Order: sequence, then C-alpha cells, then structure tokens
Amino acid sequence: MRICWCGAENLSAFNQDYSVCPECGTLVSQQSLTDEQLLVQNDETDFYGKQYWLEHQKQDLGFSDIYSRSRSDLTERNLHWLKTLLTYCLPPAAVLEVGCSHGSFVALLRQAGYDATGVEMSPWVVELGQKTFAVPISVGPVENLDIPHGSLDAIVLFDVLEHLPAPVATLAQCLKLLKPEGLMLVQTPQFREGMEHAVLVETKDRFLEILKADEHLYLFSERSVGRLFHDLGVEHLHYEPAIFAHYDMFFVASRSPFTVHSRQDCEQRLLDTPNGRLAQALMDLRDRELELEERLSGAEADSCARLHDIESLTRLLEESEADRHARWEQIQTLTRLLEESEADRQSKGLQIEQLTFQLEKVSRILARRFLSYCSKLMSLLACITVRLAELVKKSNSVQKKMCKKSLKTIAVDLTPVLPGGENGGAKVFVLELLRRLAVLAPETQFILLTQAASHQELAEMDCANISRRLVLGQTAVAQTVRPRMRGLARLILPLLPARVQRIAGGLGYRLQSHLKRGGSSSLLSELGADLLFCPFTAPIYYETGIPTVCTIYDLQYKTYPEFFAPEDVAHRDRTFVEACRHAAALTAISDYSRETALQHGQLASDRIRTIYLRMAQRVASVPGEGADVLKQRGVEAGRYLIYPANFWRHKNHEMLFTAFGMACQAGLAGDIKLVCTGAPGERQEYLARAVTGMGLGDRIVFPGYIPSAELAALLAHARGMVFPSLYEGFGLPVIEAMAAGVPVACSNATSLPEVAAGATILFDPRVPTQIADAMVSL
Repeated sequence: MRICWCGAENLSAFNQDYSVCPECGTLVSQQSLTDEQLLVQNDETDFYGKQYWLEHQKQDLGFSDIYSRSRSDLTERNLHWLKTLLTYCLPPAAVLEVGCSHGSFVALLRQAGYDATGVEMSPWVVELGQKTFAVPISVGPVENLDIPHGSLDAIVLFDVLEHLPAPVATLAQCLKLLKPEGLMLVQTPQFREGMEHAVLVETKDRFLEILKADEHLYLFSERSVGRLFHDLGVEHLHYEPAIFAHYDMFFVASRSPFTVHSRQDCEQRLLDTPNGRLAQALMDLRDRELELEERLSGAEADSCARLHDIESLTRLLEESEADRHARWEQIQTLTRLLEESEADRQSKGLQIEQLTFQLEKVSRILARRFLSYCSKLMSLLACITVRLAELVKKSNSVQKKMCKKSLKTIAVDLTPVLPGGENGGAKVFVLELLRRLAVLAPETQFILLTQAASHQELAEMDCANISRRLVLGQTAVAQTVRPRMRGLARLILPLLPARVQRIAGGLGYRLQSHLKRGGSSSLLSELGADLLFCPFTAPIYYETGIPTVCTIYDLQYKTYPEFFAPEDVAHRDRTFVEACRHAAALTAISDYSRETALQHGQLASDRIRTIYLRMAQRVASVPGEGADVLKQRGVEAGRYLIYPANFWRHKNHEMLFTAFGMACQAGLAGDIKLVCTGAPGERQEYLARAVTGMGLGDRIVFPGYIPSAELAALLAHARGMVFPSLYEGFGLPVIEAMAAGVPVACSNATSLPEVAAGATILFDPRVPTQIADAMVSL
C-alpha cells in the first residue's frame, strides 16, 4: 500500500484504485508500479519507455503520439506556458524543464532568449527531442544531473508532479538547483476535496480522465500542494489560469516574493532580439486565435438562441391558428346556446318568483330556530369555560410543584452536535452555556448525552459536575439504518402531496426517535434525571413525569422552505411540533424567534420566554495579538472586512460577492479584502469558482473552518464586519464584533435589528447597492 507523501498512513477509500489522505487532502494511487519500475532501464520494455510515447498514448489513452504532439504543442500549450513564465522571469535566464517530452517548449524558450535545457527519463525520447529541435536534453532523473547548485533562475514542471514517486525529494533537489530568488512553474491535475467517485461517474465529470492509477501517483488539492511547498520552505505561491482549467491547476512558487512584469515589459524584451520577435509573433497569433474562438463561440450561441426563438415562434403560430379555429367553433356553439337560453329564461322567470316567495317563508322559520339554538349554545360554552379555567388552574399548580423540585441531575441532549463547525453558532452558544451553568449550579450534575462522531471532541467539557454518556452511533443500526432512511425520504417525499408529506414526516420522526433511543424508553429514569434539557430543540429522549426544556432557535424553514430538502422541512416541522407538545417550558434566543414560535406553534405566551445568547469568550483583547494568524491567511490588520458564517444558502454569499464587486468599483480601497470563514465543502468550492469568474479571486479569501482562537484574532483585527444574512434567530457574530470594537454593517431582516439595537449600519440584504454602500461606509 502506497502511503501519502506527507507520511500519513490512515487513508480512506476513494475508489478501488485511489485513497484520500485526511491529513493533507491528497488523492493517493494504490495500483501503481514500484518506484524502481518507474525508471527507464530498457526503452523497449519499461513503462515510461518508447511504447509509452507511441502505442500507450494512442491506443490506451486516445491521445496523439509524440510525433504529432511535437508539432501541435508549439501552437497551443507551449505559448500559454511561455506567456506565464515571462510574467515572472524575463530572458535571458537559465531555465530547466523537468519532463520536457519532445523538447518543443525548450526550443521555444531558447527562441525567446532563455538559456533553456530539458531532462527526460527515456533515452529514446531524449534522442528524439535532440534531433527534432536541436536543443540540449539530458537523461534523468533530475537527481542525477550534474548542474551546479544555485545556478538556475527557473524550473518548469508541466504534467510531471503527479508522476513523481517521491515528490518531496525531487522538489527538494530542484530547490537546491535554483537561485534563492528562483521560481518553479507547475501544471498538475487538481483534486477538489469533497469529490465523491460515484458523483463523478454519474455526472461524467472530466476529472475521471485523470484517474490513471498506474501513472498519476499523487493527485494534489490546493490545500495539499500548499502544504507540500510550505514544508519545503516555499512560502510564496500564486495561482494562474490553467489552459485546461476543467481539471488542472497552474501555479508559480518561490522562496522569495515575486517580481511581476507587465505585458508591455514582456513584449519589449522579446522584440529586442530577432528570435524573440518570432516568439512574440507566435503569441500574437495565439491571442488572435483565442479571440476568434471566443467570437465564434458567441456567434454559435447566438445562432442557436435565434434558431430556438424561430422554432418557438413557429410552434406558437401553429398553436394560435389551431386555437383560432377552435374559438370560432366555440363562438358558434355559444351563440346557439344563448338563443336557447333566452327562450328558456322567460319560461323559468315565473318559477323563480314562486320559489322566492317560498324561500322568504322558510327563512323566517329558520331565523326563529337559529336564535333558539344560539341561546342554548352560549349557555353550554359558559359551562365549558368555567371548567377549562378550573383545569388550567390545576395544571399550573402541578407545573409549579414540578418546577420547585430540586434539580440534582440534568440530562442534556447533545446528540445533534457534529465535529468541527457544521452546527454553526448554535454549537458555540450551547457549549458556553453549559460551562456557565456548571459554575452557577455546582451541586447539580450535568450528564451530556452524546453521539459517537463528537463524543471525544466533547471531552473538553468534562469537569467535576459535567460528564458524558455515549448513547448514539455505537450500534450498526445507528450507522446504517438511519442514513438509509434519510436517503429513502429524499427520494420519496418530493413525490407525495403536502398533507401526506406531513404524515410521513411524523412517522419518520417517531421511527428515528425510536432508533436513537435504541429501543429504550427509560434512559432518563435510569440516569436519575430530574430534568431533560434539549438545547437543539428535539425532545427525542422525553419521558413522562420528567420535565423537559427545549430551545427554539428559528423557524427558517417556514419562511424559506426552498432552502431545504423536503425531508428536512418535514423533519424540522415535526421537531418543532414535538417540542411544543412535550416541553414544560420553551426558550427562544430572541424576541423575533419567540414571536415566530407563538405564531406557528399555537402556544400560550407564558410557555415560552426569551433568553438571549451569551457571547463566547474568544474575542482577542491584546493589541497586535494574532499577527501570525493574519500572515498565514494572507491579510493585513485593518485592511479587510470579515463575514464569519457557514456557506448555507440563507447566509446570502452570492449577493455579498456581487455587492463587494460593486463596492470595489465605487471607491473601496484596492488593498481591502473580504474574508469569508466557514466549514469547507461543495458549496464553498462553488462560491470560490464564482468569485474567480467575477475577477475577485485575489480579493476574496476563503480560509475554511477557523478554530476559536484564530477566529478571534481575525475578528479583532478586521476593518469591519459585513453580515448580509437573509434569516437569523439571533446573529451571535454581530455582538462578537461589537465586543472586539469592530464596526458592523448587517441585514435589516428577522432578529438582526433587535440584536443590533441601533449600533450598526442596516441594509436590505436583497439590494446589492445598499450592501455595497454599507461596505464603503465601514
């Protein structure tokens, strides 16, 4: 089994050929040849020998052979690479291409004025490149080359890094050959973390073309390639557009800060020499070709759209003509019916007069009877009201006796807690609340009911009067049946009518509750609990005779059901209904959440009260603290705005990025960045691609999930916080920013005006111009 380049051995399966490293995010081949078999000792039989460049390329991979590629590469990828290299390293400069293949790029570099050489593993390929382009190429590997240390200005590796059996050792050798200010230009496939092989197959993703386990030993993600170069002491890494952006990444790396040359400087350097003029002419032709391709693509799209419009109009015209004939027939039919109706109307007029007289007579009789029934009903309602008042008084008395009972043991349901930041601010609030409760009530024992995934993470909560009890996730049923139930609900619920969805949701909730309980209905009694506290709302472990307190965060699914899958809407609705049904008391985290719960839960106002969230103690207060955190994230103190939020749809990131682009054009300083923290995943990757497409990739930073201490530093040194959420039950980051002395601009929706209390800039989160103006004001 091949371990990861970073040394990690506990890899998880991706498919039958690859595993994923959880430590660095690299995709590692498990079907490749040994390191010795990857060397070329015999060009006729070894894997990377002559057959690899001829039969293997054509028959196995469907590519052109090396002879055809030596011609086509010159007018395509070679010019793209040269244009990027010129931006960071002008000729004359010493350049080595590792894995130069037929040598066309080495030839183009020499034409542009570089002192360029190449290295290849196959002696046959080296001889071919020397004959074809008359350029210096050596037989590798690079570790065997007799090149003085510190003599090269640049080393380029295109589609090579993924083939290296020992990437750390090879890159370390390359760094020895480079000058201190030298750079590497690298093109390699990009593994996007979070990919699932089944999804790639289902969507026919182009990344499947890259999964060649015998060749591509390591497929790096942005995170893993950053760590690789960081471990080698290379701190400066900048990404450039890849020519095959659908599955490649393209970047320049250096131990020293980059010197970026303008396009005019690059062109002038090439135009200074006769050979350089030829290279510039080739790049000019390539630019024109790309421009024509773009214009052709636009013309074809316009042509298709116009053809679609013509077909649609033709169909509408045909339908209109058919409709006109049908309406004419209807008009003729209605005319005939109208004539018949007029004749019938006169004959029925007399009948109507007779019936009207009889109806008035009957109405007088019914009115007398109705008044009699109303009198009797009012008397009955008065009796019922008196009885209900007696029952309510008795119920309140029982409730008060239960509440006065000594709370020696409180069970707290933390089974919904997930590792990391997936619970958002609710997790931060709940854990801080429990720490404070343990201090305020030292004689009370708090038993935390946990699930397997987060049981160890919650060990930090253990103290004299807080202990954990693992109740969920340790059985095969919890690990297999519940995920299958959710998958089945995701398929079936959208097909059912709304009323049937609610019934199915209720049944699903009860079944899941039974599975979570593990068949037991007396867990609280066995623990000797005096109270069940459900800080994540659902009263799963409710037992008769033991009071339950549930916390209501928000009812977002009522306002924005489109943000949730049907099974999530059904589950959230049933959770709310069960909490209203079983809880002896409910708490809401804001008056807005309380009023929403009263509106939808048909609750008496005294059953639910507002208890605001307590801010976690993570706001940095020492000036200058956290400089390393800011440097690691690529931002400067006071030169960025921050939005700490998971990438859920209601957090409104798309509108924020649109507004940030507008603000950049409306006077926002050019060095001000936008930092968006949050747990990584598919939606973050989607948003990152959108930001790149908007041309804001260098100004919007996605640092991922940030631990509390680092987040406190980022928050404390921000120029301001922008919080454009469409829906919040409270909005804890708003008061965290205030506590750090950071000004806030936030949405004027749901609970945020209540929490902000006039101390922030408010804006409509659906209007990007208002958000942009607020950011400029900050």
